[in-house]
Amino acid sequence: MSANHCSIRNIIIIRHNALNDDLDILERLINFVPLPIIKTMELTFEQLPKAVSTILESLQRIENLLQQKSETFVESDKPMTVKETAAFLNVSVSAIYKLTMTMEIPCNKKSKRIYFMRSDIIEWIKTGRRKTMAEIRTEADNYLLRSRNVRRK
Repeated sequence: MSANHCSIRNIIIIRHNALNDDLDILERLINFVPLPIIKTMELTFEQLPKAVSTILESLQRIENLLQQKSETFVESDKPMTVKETAAFLNVSVSAIYKLTMTMEIPCNKKSKRIYFMRSDIIEWIKTGRRKTMAEIRTEADNYLLRSRNVRRK
C-alpha cells in the first residue's frame, strides 16, 4: 500500500473520530475511494499526475460526504425553543406549554427558558405510534393461543 493511500485512510479516520460516527460510515468511505492506479504499488513518472488527481477527487468526495453527515448530525441535536418546537410539530405554542406542564413531552429547562432537543422530540413522536389493525389482530391471536396453552397445562 502506498503512502498516499495510507494518508487518505488516516484523514478518513481523523475526520471520522472528529465526528464521532459509527464504523459503518467509515467502512463505506474507505470502500468509496477508487484508487486503481495506486493499487498497482508501482507508479511511473507519467502516472503520478493522474494518481494525484484521483486522490484529490476522492478526498473531495469524502470531505463532501463528511460535511453532509456533520450537518445532519448538528441539525438533529439542535436545541429548539418553544416556538420552533411548535412549528416543528405543527401545533400551537400553548399546546407545547401544556405538554410541558403535564410532563408529556421531553424538555430541558435552563433558568426560565425551556428547550427541546430535536432528536428527543423525534423519539417522543415515535413512541406514540399506533398499531395497525393487522398488528392488533396478530397480537390478540397470540394472546389467545398463549392463554389456551396455559389452561391446558
